[in-house]
Amino acid sequence: MKNKYLLIFFAVIALFLLGCSTTSKTIPTSKATTQDTIERIYNADPYRQYIGTQLENYKFTDIITGNTFEIKDFANKVMIFESFSVGCPACAEGIRNYNQIYDKYGKNVQIIYLNINPTDTEQDILNIKQKYNGRDWKWVKFSPEIKDFLLKYDIVGNDITYIVSKDGKIAYADSLSAPVSRIENSIIKVI
Repeated sequence: MKNKYLLIFFAVIALFLLGCSTTSKTIPTSKATTQDTIERIYNADPYRQYIGTQLENYKFTDIITGNTFEIKDFANKVMIFESFSVGCPACAEGIRNYNQIYDKYGKNVQIIYLNINPTDTEQDILNIKQKYNGRDWKWVKFSPEIKDFLLKYDIVGNDITYIVSKDGKIAYADSLSAPVSRIENSIIKVI
């Protein structure tokens, strides 16, 4: 099922890119901006199907503290779930972006960074956290305890983002490296 949505997503992107090419010698008169293009891609993102879905309760272990926590522990906060792996350049940029979010909204937001690579070690994750000055949000290493969560919400790659409102519903979802402004605007809507 998830492969079907990814296939559709990439087909839409391919059609979009083909539609942007021109064999004419005239200059297109479209006033479409980069932001318009980003919006079209975002609106076609198959992960948007999860918006409005009530998040189920799951348990995770924070590798920074070693403590186990549950989603329901943060019922009074907006939660941000972000998937990552240690070797992902866009994920490193994501850490910088989430540092800004954490510094600005930390008391109202719980960031949960979900490692999706079974070969990344705790030390690898701690090293990347230190390298990019990652804040002390929840850092969760891939493990059997989170596998069901990853599968349930089709978290099969890096940079998949879910923002969950205080009532436990997914309010924002995407599978691309979202600009920090988009994440921040989404947070403001649900705080």
